[in-house]
Amino acid sequence: MTMWWSCAENTPEQACAAPQGIYWHQRLIDDCPDILPLDDPYYALELRFMDSTRARVANGFESFNLQLTRLDACTFNLAQASQSGDMQFVVENDSTLILMDTAWTQLKTPTRFYKAKSKTTISPNLAHHINECMIAGTYTLYRDQKSTGQRVDVLFNGQLNGMKPYFGYALCIAGDCLEEAYPPELIITFSDNQGQSEQMAYRIAEDRTRIQFFTLSAPQKDVKGERTVGPMAFEWVKE
Repeated sequence: MTMWWSCAENTPEQACAAPQGIYWHQRLIDDCPDILPLDDPYYALELRFMDSTRARVANGFESFNLQLTRLDACTFNLAQASQSGDMQFVVENDSTLILMDTAWTQLKTPTRFYKAKSKTTISPNLAHHINECMIAGTYTLYRDQKSTGQRVDVLFNGQLNGMKPYFGYALCIAGDCLEEAYPPELIITFSDNQGQSEQMAYRIAEDRTRIQFFTLSAPQKDVKGERTVGPMAFEWVKE
């Protein structure tokens, strides 16, 4: 057993176990679906520990590997985590980490990460988790504010049933897609089985029983985002 010495009390301190598996930003667990995209600055949405020497960091639009080393009993270092240099985290318990990211976020408190759990037999998946807590479910399709009687199944894995020609969807959670519409709106990308896709803005009713989808104007050449929101294309109403 590895022992570390506490300078303050000159007593041995038992080392925390090195983190294993996947950890998610606290607000994606505590506040989802009410907080998305995250209103506050953040460094990472997911920390995935590959082994005792490597961690993979994902922020919603890119991911990268960092070298991981232990500094003391419960403190670990992520080498070259940002342009400012290294970043540390503390293992609070078996399921919680505290990332010392305030220099990056400029917030007053560091960010907690909770160990991810999956409701299925597959490994925890961040996109699946967000899909499930945001829009997954069974709906009736409405057009022109009238029920079509058509059932729509929105699966947590990004698949759609009952929405031909669309067979899949992806929610925008970070990156340039957040700026696709002006004024900003939540953005979803629908895809068909021919490799074609279409982006729309969507709004979720406060009681979460309805989701309205709106067309976006065509992209402008050499202009990033700034697509205006058009009329409502259709609506999902929970069964």
